[in-house]
Amino acid sequence: LLAIAILRSNFSLAPDEQGYLNVFRNIYSRPFQAVQDDTGWDGASDLFLWVAYLPAKILSLIGLNDLVAIRILSIGITLVTILVLVHSSGRFHSPQAHLMAILLFSIPSIFVWTSLGMREAFIFFFIGLFFWSLNRITEDKSRSTTFEVSVLAISSLGMLSTKNYLWAVLMFCLLTLCFWKIIT
Repeated sequence: LLAIAILRSNFSLAPDEQGYLNVFRNIYSRPFQAVQDDTGWDGASDLFLWVAYLPAKILSLIGLNDLVAIRILSIGITLVTILVLVHSSGRFHSPQAHLMAILLFSIPSIFVWTSLGMREAFIFFFIGLFFWSLNRITEDKSRSTTFEVSVLAISSLGMLSTKNYLWAVLMFCLLTLCFWKIIT
């Protein structure tokens, strides 16, 4: 939030943030008109963007500036990601686990990416959810529920919509790992 106050409407740290702001400003008023062209959301459907930006839209409807709303959304998603990572470590009540997660997201480049209204917070969120659900499914197959499978599918779709080549790399790595496990 301090970064929001300091940066205000300055786009010098991420000039492409203006494109994300433009998508946010137009996605609800001009649906299905390719408002995400030439931004980082090229592979995302309008429906995905409507859902992804809904919390920011609510913030803008109650009077927040559009840029501040998407930046708060980014920070909120980062906070949820940190909570997922700490929870999945099995040490949710451990102050050391919280500190490590916070330190990870305090790395300057990650801090900047997740403080601005860009898609990096979504990338971290979907990767975190993907591995959380995959871990839950593989650690105890008898206990996995449709919830974990649904989260795995949603996080995979979210990753595909956010940065499709990272999704492809992730799938390649998983297939390679499965192949290696079968061989060994």
